[in-house]
Amino acid sequence: MEVKVSDPAFVYDLVCSLKRAAYVATALDSNTVLVRPPESSTIEQARTHLAFYLVNWRSRHPGVDADLVEPL
Repeated sequence: MEVKVSDPAFVYDLVCSLKRAAYVATALDSNTVLVRPPESSTIEQARTHLAFYLVNWRSRHPGVDADLVEPL
């Protein structure tokens, strides 16, 4: 799954935060993070869990957007 971050200065922070939460996360470019969640039963559960995690992360970083990119 990919997450777009509105401010490239926060990509590293998001990657580190996700890793502390047992995600596998890597910066793809200056504003995109590739994320593999901890074990989940389904992709829908993984997406839901990550979406809630991002809501929490954004609340700690006012003014910065970090949004899950939906596949086309």
